[in-house]
Formats: sequence, structure tokens, C-alpha cells
Amino acid sequence: MEQKAVASATVRPQETITLNNSMKIPVVGLGTYKSDKKQVQHAISDAIDAGYRHFDCAWLYGNEDEVGQALHSKIDGGLVQREDLFITSKLWNNFHEKSKVIPMLEESLGSLGLHYVDLYLINWPFGFKENAPLCPTNHPEKSYSNVDYLETWEGMENCVKQGLAKSIGVSNFNPQQITRLLDHCKIKPVVNQVEVTPNLNQKDLIKFCKEHEIVVTGYAPLGRSAHHGTSGGPTPTMLDPKVIQIGEKYKKSAAQVVLNYLVIICYRLFVSQSAIVGFFGDLCGPKVCAQVAHLRKYQHFRLYFGARGRRLLGFAQQEPESCYHERVFLAPTLQFLIVNQVRPYC
Repeated sequence: MEQKAVASATVRPQETITLNNSMKIPVVGLGTYKSDKKQVQHAISDAIDAGYRHFDCAWLYGNEDEVGQALHSKIDGGLVQREDLFITSKLWNNFHEKSKVIPMLEESLGSLGLHYVDLYLINWPFGFKENAPLCPTNHPEKSYSNVDYLETWEGMENCVKQGLAKSIGVSNFNPQQITRLLDHCKIKPVVNQVEVTPNLNQKDLIKFCKEHEIVVTGYAPLGRSAHHGTSGGPTPTMLDPKVIQIGEKYKKSAAQVVLNYLVIICYRLFVSQSAIVGFFGDLCGPKVCAQVAHLRKYQHFRLYFGARGRRLLGFAQQEPESCYHERVFLAPTLQFLIVNQVRPYC
């Protein structure tokens, strides 16, 4: 792969990029998935102190009450104003019917103690029946609903019209699904949130989204450490011996090496205070990025999404260049967010 000169980056949490509706989104954000209710309050507080203004939440995470309490503690204390913050929430799969979208957003707003969110996302392109388990594992095919995500999007557009969401977008959508949505929508999605790691760099999907003025946000950039050592589980990139070796050579941590590569194509987020503060230091230079770019092998599960969102589960060993019809089927365990900056690939 051709190496291009890219300056070493020092990331500032206040940096923003402009969405296709002219709103600005901070390039660094803090995720809250699988964050303990007590932990997430401290994490939000620490992150705001460190300069974070972008927080990624969801009804499914079960901690929006605690997130809201932490946000309001800082707002009431005068450290930030609501207008300084960029808050994202997501609609879960069991509530894809048009009539359910606004009530679910209102529930999240009630928990967060907010009048609006800056961004509301459809969490996945497929829906479950309302009475199905939130994450069905036994005979999941019986849990699927027949609600088309185009119907769901009409409900999302109503959220904007009623002032409950400043922006709307999608998550885990592939180019087929985005194209179909763009052909029918009245309000264009501003964001597509997907997994982004050095092994799953989503280059093709990022390129596609850029061509359609859709920003890519990414999660789990350091890999899935909770699954390390399990049968068939992928090795997190920061535990790759080559990454560790690169870090030792340049006197950087393995995490910094991985994040350096992703800074070239994206940005991300953390949960602990030490990680929050530490990320904003100097990262490695472009030579490291070029080396990490060659670490592509990734054994992983795949989800095949058709144009209307149904999925089939498979398993394969491959080099995912980034086409998002192949999706890792392992629940995210690290709280990260990356906002694509349309920088050159190394």
C-alpha cells in the first residue's frame, strides 16, 4: 500500500467537522456501552473535565439516567452549557414501527433530562418484534419483525420536525441499505456508525459515505478484548505481537500505535479518566501507520445484511478490506467512537 505523508497528530476534543445539515460534530467522543451505572457517571465527569463534549448513548445501554445526572452536574456547576455538548442516542430494534420512534426518543430524553438530542440513530437496519427479547439468541429468526427501516426512517424524520433531534442517522448500515434510504428519504442521514479497527478499516464504506456526504463514526477501534482467548474469537489489534513490537520500537503503547493508525482515517473515544486524558498526547508518526496498515488478517463472524436488513450468520477467515455487507458479530465491549475526518490513507 502506498505510504502518504501524514503529520503526527495531537487530538483535541474540541475539534469538529461539519455534517451535511451544517451542524458540527466533535471528532472525539465518549461511548457509554456496557458502562456500569456508577462508573459511567465518573467517566462522563472526567471526560468533560478533560475537554470531551461528544457523548454516545443509547436506550439499550440502560444507563442514560446516570449519564444525564453527570451531564447536568457539570451544566449546573457552570463548566459547560447544553449548547456546548453533542449528545447521541439510538433507537433499538424492538421499536422500529413508525409510531414507536418518537415515544422511545422521548423516553431517552426523559432519562437524559434533555429537551433534544443532537443526533438520533437507528441502531441496526433490521427490527425485532416488540415482545421479542432485546438480544435474541435462541431461534432469532422468530424474533424478526417485518417493519421496513424506511418506515422507521419516517419516524426518525418526525423527530427532527418536532424538534426532539437536531440530526438523524443510521448505524451498521451497508451501502445497499444507505442507497435505498437515500432514494426514499426526505431528510438525509448525517452519520453512519459502524465498527472501525485496523483489521476492519471500512475503507470502502468510508469512501462511499464520503461520496454521499455522510460522516462515518466508528466504535471498538482497539478490538474486542473480552473475547480474546475464546474459541474463534479475534485477537484485539492492540494485543497483536507486531503492534506491541512497533510500540516498543517507538516508545509508545500498543493502544497509541493502533489509535495513531485510526487517527489518519478516523477518531475515537474512551471510558476511564487515565485513558481519556492520555489519548490527547502526541501519537506515533506516519511510518507506524504504514506498518499497522499491513495487519489485515482477521478471523471473525459475519452478518450478511440484505437490502431490507435481514441477516444470515456465518463464519469465515478473510481479509475484510472494509465492505460492510460483512459485519463482525461480537457485541462491542469497549466504549469507543471514531468520527471520520476524510484524511488520506497510509
